[in-house]
Amino acid sequence: MKHDQGFVRMLAFILAMSLELGTAAAKKPPQTYPEEGKVVGMGTKAYIGFGAPNVLFPSYRVETDTKILELLCEHRKGCGGDKKLQIGDVIHFRFDQYRGTRCAFIVAPEGNNPTREDKLIVLSEDLKPEAKPADKPPAAEPEKSDAKPPSK
Repeated sequence: MKHDQGFVRMLAFILAMSLELGTAAAKKPPQTYPEEGKVVGMGTKAYIGFGAPNVLFPSYRVETDTKILELLCEHRKGCGGDKKLQIGDVIHFRFDQYRGTRCAFIVAPEGNNPTREDKLIVLSEDLKPEAKPADKPPAAEPEKSDAKPPSK
């Protein structure tokens, strides 16, 4: 009988912990997507990280106010949910790490799941030429003057 009480207590503890974890997950604030960019190009690339070296995955060139990004979709049919990304689309995304890789996450509603995200691996991230800091400006030369020092 004592053995059964220990089992019941352990089961109750596990149940209580799982409910608490579920409640914590339910209270998680919604994701925000502070970055904005426009899809300006599309292509395909092989990516060995997905374990299929001979398979091509969609890639997207995205231009923000200050950067040009090359993003690789993890889905062979494209990213964006029911409406796949196209050139000219404006997307909102957030950057985050996934298994040590910098990724961009976009909302990709599909079917009855409006909160689904698509993960795109950041292959490159470059500053736009006009956004790059200019080299140091030349040092200002002292002004030349025809004025003579005062005589003594």
